[in-house]
Amino acid sequence: LAETREKILQYKSRVTEELDLKRKIQVLEASLEDHVKMKQAALAEFEAYKHRIEDMQLCAEAQHVQRIVTMSREVEEIRRKFEERLRSFGQLQVQFEKDKRLALEDLRTAHRREIQELLKSQQDHSASVNKGQEKAEELHRMEVEALNQTLEELRLERKKLIEDYEGKLHKAQSFYEHELDT
Repeated sequence: LAETREKILQYKSRVTEELDLKRKIQVLEASLEDHVKMKQAALAEFEAYKHRIEDMQLCAEAQHVQRIVTMSREVEEIRRKFEERLRSFGQLQVQFEKDKRLALEDLRTAHRREIQELLKSQQDHSASVNKGQEKAEELHRMEVEALNQTLEELRLERKKLIEDYEGKLHKAQSFYEHELDT
């Protein structure tokens, strides 16, 4: 009987040990399961973070490309406007030169016409008045002085026109250089 009791105690002890081991196994399995769940959650969170970072990077790259495209368009527009202003400036410069030449030619023509009219009036006067040589010489001298004065006035007017033109041209060049600098 003692032997049986001992065996029963051994069996009970083994059963208790086995139950303890089963509990430990269950605890370990539960712990392992929790660990696996935490690991999966961490991996899922990492993947979500990775996707967010990739999306942010793609978005940043797209914004960068968009900024480059926008800046490229702006630079192209500025270049186009600059070329248009340069072309306009060239046309304006050509027009100024043309106006200057026409003004000078008009002044020369008017001067020639006045001289011819004065010469004709002098010749007519000389033909009609043969006598009074001194009077004719005095008249001639006065007409020459008047012509010289007219010539001097025309020269001054021509000089003023040239200075005005050069001033306007310089002002236009300064304006366009200022525009080019901005």
